[in-house]
Amino acid sequence: MRKATLEALLSGQFVCPVVAPVEFEDLCDESTQSAVNNWLEPLGMRLARIGTEGAFFMAPDVIGQEEVKRVRKEMQEYRDIYGPAIMAIALIRQCEADHLTLMTGEYIQAGAIETAINANPALESQLNGLGQVIRRFALKNSIRDRVDAVLMHLAEEGFLKLIDRDRSTYRVTGRIEQLWAVIEFIAENEPVAPAQSAELDQEDLNLDGLASGHGDDA
Repeated sequence: MRKATLEALLSGQFVCPVVAPVEFEDLCDESTQSAVNNWLEPLGMRLARIGTEGAFFMAPDVIGQEEVKRVRKEMQEYRDIYGPAIMAIALIRQCEADHLTLMTGEYIQAGAIETAINANPALESQLNGLGQVIRRFALKNSIRDRVDAVLMHLAEEGFLKLIDRDRSTYRVTGRIEQLWAVIEFIAENEPVAPAQSAELDQEDLNLDGLASGHGDDA
């Protein structure tokens, strides 16, 4: 069990082959998993995983009343927490001609998105719709700058990792699986009242289309 592996988990990371390849390989070992769980047990935590091949993360060992309240609160606020990411991902998928599925490890290039938007005014309108929910987004900026703002936002939220700054190339991280799990949870449960700051409807989020074919929650 590597010190860096524990540090990654304790910092709240979703340990995947893109973000932390060495630590991910470490956690794939069953003896390491057992050692990590033994180390986390006194903290009231455990090692969890998204699906059978997804990212590893730290989770509460026992889901008590406080944990349930926290999850409910997050679901009530999901339009603020996850709404921008869902909208941005929906745009990216429409811009990618190669039918990008946005699974862990896939590559995203700002240039390809910019080219698609330049060729389709409807996509630029959709891009501009992100202006109120994406940091550093300014309508006066060029399409490329606006696309970069969207991708940087997703990277800061942990869904992408910048791997080539000069070419603005990113890779999808294992945290994307958490987003699919949240989308599926929302789609399968009763609707949540929308937050005033992000007026998104079912069509905007495209829950069924985004969630289909993706991993299960741990």
